[in-house]
Amino acid sequence: MLDEPTNHLDLISREALEDALSEFNGTVFVISHDRYLINKLADKLLVFEDGTIREYKCSYDDYLARKESAGETKKEISSSKAEKINDYKAQKETERAKRMRASRLARLEEKIEATESEIAAVTDEINGCGSDYVKLLELNERLDGLNTELDSLMEEWEKLESGD
Repeated sequence: MLDEPTNHLDLISREALEDALSEFNGTVFVISHDRYLINKLADKLLVFEDGTIREYKCSYDDYLARKESAGETKKEISSSKAEKINDYKAQKETERAKRMRASRLARLEEKIEATESEIAAVTDEINGCGSDYVKLLELNERLDGLNTELDSLMEEWEKLESGD
């Protein structure tokens, strides 16, 4: 039994809770005003109306559609619901995009660091190579490739960092 489980949760925590409850095979009794959560999880509703309890074996959207077709739904309630769901979905999508961007930036920074280390190693090898021109040529080609790769990684990093 969960009483208002999404109150005071950030978006990441809400998503984790939704995923966990979706995968749970047992019965969950949720008391909530979070219509998005109810619609996502519920397949049976107990609705308190006019001092009585009514059972509906459907999703929350289906319940609203039934009420609306029966003339029981007020227009302001449904528009308010749609606005809240759209705001919540937009907020979730924005947070998801931020997490993905931060993750990509972290991976790029790791690749940049690894490429810079490899450039330093190849440079050290060139400095210690002496007069072996064949090896110098191979190492120089490798160094050019690494520098091109680093430039590409840095360009992508700058675009992500600036928000483009």
